[in-house]
This record gives sequence, structure tokens and C-alpha cells, in this order.
Amino acid sequence: MQYCRRLIQHPGKLLCIYVLIALVASIHVLLVPPHLFFGKPYTDYNNYLIFKQSFHHLLSHKNLYLPYPDEQWDLFKYSPTFALCMSAFAHLPTYIGLILWNSLNAIALYCAIRLLPMRNTTRNIMLVFLVFELLTNIQNAQCNGIQAGLLIGAHGCLQRGKAIGLLFAYALLPS
Repeated sequence: MQYCRRLIQHPGKLLCIYVLIALVASIHVLLVPPHLFFGKPYTDYNNYLIFKQSFHHLLSHKNLYLPYPDEQWDLFKYSPTFALCMSAFAHLPTYIGLILWNSLNAIALYCAIRLLPMRNTTRNIMLVFLVFELLTNIQNAQCNGIQAGLLIGAHGCLQRGKAIGLLFAYALLPS
């Protein structure tokens, strides 16, 4: 109990925990052997592969929303802007890109919660409760952390009267 109180009082420790969770969960899903889906292998980080491939499909003028069973086992469901934003990850080796992607999810959510106009203790308690949802997001290489971070960050910017941050956050929303 004492450890939880100290944790809630130090936001820097929470940031370290968020990044550490992203790192450990990323390494874990990279080490899990692929599963078979209709005779083809797929990984637990298939979402990341879909996001990564979407940039290459965009550059090749391919339809982003068609199935590409030789590359991934699900469909891309986001905007072309999101595919363009994946350019930062598209040329990285998968193991590096996945770790960076999951870390970005964790940091985006953390920073957005820190922007909210409330007491530090309240923000830190929110961060502690969000750890479990973040872990699920990271284990599946989803973009929920970034989406929540952008929405919450936009709200935080609106509350602080920073319209530029608000516009930036809404412009980058994946869907």
C-alpha cells in the first residue's frame, strides 16, 4: 500500500512503468511463435504489420482496404492519413518498429493524461488504472493508446486554450 502511494505521488515513475510495459510486452509478442489461420501463419502483432504495410500500399497506389493474405490476415480499417503517418515505421525492422510503436502508444496516453487540468494525484490515479487497458492494447499492437491520447490531449488543449494543439490532435486521429 505504501508503494502505491509513493507511485501515485511520482509521475516520472509512472512514465517509466508505461515505457517498461511497452518494451516487455513488445518483446513477449515478438517471441511468441506464429499461429495458423486458414493454413497461413499470423502473429500476435498482426495489427502492427497491417499498419506498416498500409504505407507501402499507399505508395504503390494499391487499395488500402483490400485483403492481402500473403502479408496479413486482417483488413486495414483506417484513413489514408493514418497510412501516411506509418511512414516513420514502414522501413524499420519489425522488432524495432513494434517496440517503438507500442512505446508511442504508451507515451501518447501518458502525456495526454498529464495534460488534463486536474490535481496531480488524480491524474496519476487515472494512469494507474489505465495500465491494464494499455497492456491489452500493446499486446495486440493496436492504436487505441494513440487514439485515446489524441482525444484526451485535444480535450486537455481545449481546456488550456491551446487551439493549435487541439487542431493537431484531431488532424492526426487514425479513423
